[in-house]
Amino acid sequence: MSTAKQADTRLTPSHSSDGVVHIVGDIQHWLDRLGLKVPRALCGVSLVADPDRADPMHLGAPICSDCERANR
Repeated sequence: MSTAKQADTRLTPSHSSDGVVHIVGDIQHWLDRLGLKVPRALCGVSLVADPDRADPMHLGAPICSDCERANR
């Protein structure tokens, strides 16, 4: 099984739009894709899909520093 992590720009924190790109692990990514569970970023923030939101990665938003640390 792969342990690679990925930045997921389709998801946004459920409590606010914080303007950063969060990293989601493979297992969390697939649980979301299969509709089984709302994923959590590596930093622990619960994420929800927001198809109407502009892609923060394309807008130049930084990667969440807590996610980046956890991804090491």
